[in-house]
Amino acid sequence: MRAATVSRWPPFGPAYVHYTKRFEAFVTDLYPLMTVADLAAVTGLSWDRVKEIITAHLEKTHGHPWLKELRRLSIDQLHLGGQKKFYTLVIDLDSGRIVWVARGRGADARRRFWRALRLAKARIEAVTMDMSAAYWAAVAEHLLDLAVVFNRFHIVKLVNEKRDDLRRVWCAKPAA
Repeated sequence: MRAATVSRWPPFGPAYVHYTKRFEAFVTDLYPLMTVADLAAVTGLSWDRVKEIITAHLEKTHGHPWLKELRRLSIDQLHLGGQKKFYTLVIDLDSGRIVWVARGRGADARRRFWRALRLAKARIEAVTMDMSAAYWAAVAEHLLDLAVVFNRFHIVKLVNEKRDDLRRVWCAKPAA
């Protein structure tokens, strides 16, 4: 007869911690509504312990997105001030989740993403991006036969710039 395997850890608590799974759920349910300091005061835990619980929850729920299920993407850059502080973001347009962040805005910032996307065998249908030639070239190289949509902001900005150019030329004409 085979002996039943007994878990060393109780089923109601995570390993190596002094709180239950229900308490962990309590903290993670409240963190969108409260600051970490307020949660620490309410629960009697240290700020660091509350931060560990929240970080573990975020890593478990959002840490590794399933690239295989991606269908529509948005590729954009974010500037955080200063020189060369750009980040490239890739967002799943269906869920609104950020699926990739890389420092920089060049081809190096996206190289690992294209590899991961290829290995996941995702079937991308559409990509939205700004009118950057680098983004256009990267999408054309890595994702064939799909719809490319330019961001509305960049289209409106381009139209306004061209309209201002026309207005300047028209107003600069001497009266006849």
